[in-house]
Amino acid sequence: FDNQAVELFIKCAALNRMIQIAKPDSYKVEA
Repeated sequence: FDNQAVELFIKCAALNRMIQIAKPDSYKVEA
């Protein structure tokens, strides 16, 4: 894997987790 791709994937995963923790209700509705 390209290091940039892995770093981007980790950032996206972290961002999604923060959003899920910050807005669990909205996340459930959208999901």
